[in-house]
Amino acid sequence: MVKGRTAGNLSPSITRGVEELKRSVERLQALIDKAPIGICNTNLKGKVTYVNKRFEKVSGYSREEVVGKNGLKLGMFPNETVKLLGKRMKDRLMGRPPGLLEMRFECKDGHRIWIAIEAQLIKEQGIPVGFQIISRDITERKQAEEALRESREEFRKMFESVTDAISVIDLNGVITEVNQRTVEMHGFGSRDELLGKSAFELVAPRDHEKIANNMRKALKGGQIRGVEYTLLRADGSEFPGELSTSALKDASGNLVGHITIAKNITERKRMEEQLMLTDRLASIGELASGIAHELNNPLTSVIGFSQLLMEENIPGSHG
Repeated sequence: MVKGRTAGNLSPSITRGVEELKRSVERLQALIDKAPIGICNTNLKGKVTYVNKRFEKVSGYSREEVVGKNGLKLGMFPNETVKLLGKRMKDRLMGRPPGLLEMRFECKDGHRIWIAIEAQLIKEQGIPVGFQIISRDITERKQAEEALRESREEFRKMFESVTDAISVIDLNGVITEVNQRTVEMHGFGSRDELLGKSAFELVAPRDHEKIANNMRKALKGGQIRGVEYTLLRADGSEFPGELSTSALKDASGNLVGHITIAKNITERKRMEEQLMLTDRLASIGELASGIAHELNNPLTSVIGFSQLLMEENIPGSHG
């Protein structure tokens, strides 16, 4: 009868194998703890069985505070998120793909962060026994996105508040953005009707060559200011406009198109015509005044001589 061996009387090869396995597990554990992602393992009912150091650091909870407890009932997630996580875990059990979730997470000290999580099934001999939830802190990215969104909204407000018509045009002459004033000035119903159109459709054909040349000059020199064109409305009617065109560059300094500021100068043109008419009338008045003055001089003499002649021919005038 062979007696069972204890740890103290195992063969050297088995002992070395056990030690090597132990060291491998320790190295793996060290790697998991140093990983830049949070790891939280649970059983199928949501009870936490393991968390790594990254999870502890980000959440503020120690292993002792979470292991053995239901992770969805620790108050780490808002109620709506708890429902979503529960549904996602059921989806994983049914074999649906994991997907990536972005959600709010409440740390132990009460402040909230954004995390991206992905749940994977843990299986033993092919049978699901739990979940491994991998999380990343994406707060900085979310804050940057929010700042960018607010910046865009602020820019949009400024863009729309400008009283002049502003259009962004790509290198092919296609309109990619306009403000509301552009829509109104050209008589369209919405900005969507303008997006994707050729900018040349808003200019009278006789001015196409002129505006094309100026757009090329703007790309080379940076800006062309205050050029007059005949512009078109949606119904085909014409009106005078003044355009200033600047080259548009991306963050790397590459040319990507033009930005154009347009003004409807109908009223200004009308005033200029009135001023010209007033000037003409003033000139005619001055001319008439001069002519009258020139005529008055000889007429005064004629009238004077006529009166003298009349006095000489009156009977009895010589007495």
